[in-house]
Amino acid sequence: MLENYNPSTDENKRLLYVAMTRAKQILTVHLNSTFLDNISAENLERVVDNQVYRPPNELVMHLTYKDVWLDFFNNKQHLVSQLSSGDDLILDGDECLNSRGQSVLRFSKKFVNQIESMKQNEYRLKSAKVNFIVHWLKEGAEKEVKIILPELLFEKQLNEGN
Repeated sequence: MLENYNPSTDENKRLLYVAMTRAKQILTVHLNSTFLDNISAENLERVVDNQVYRPPNELVMHLTYKDVWLDFFNNKQHLVSQLSSGDDLILDGDECLNSRGQSVLRFSKKFVNQIESMKQNEYRLKSAKVNFIVHWLKEGAEKEVKIILPELLFEKQLNEGN
């Protein structure tokens, strides 16, 4: 998926070359530019889709370790250990609670800003659940801690008249 990709630098050209040469049998490229129009290859099929697509009503995000406040989990190990993948979480501002109302996860500052950006695009955070529970070892620490990587559901806020 190459959305607004700019291959003008040597580094970007190298990255594109590496990505394209990884394909073993089939390579599918989705892009919204013309810089690959001069490429020809055996069995090349070009499909042009000029349809305008409306934004989806729902978006699901799978968070990574960059999206949660990692040090927050240091004192939450007994609570995290009681959770399993698929368990529902309760949204409460910049954190998530377990079914007993205990805080088990806080979003990183960067992700809180991303939530605000989503609001600007008329998406509201609707629900959260445990996606993965993984082990994280902080640099210099001796013991790993379990962290929650949640799945979040955002819902498009429909304006009146939509």
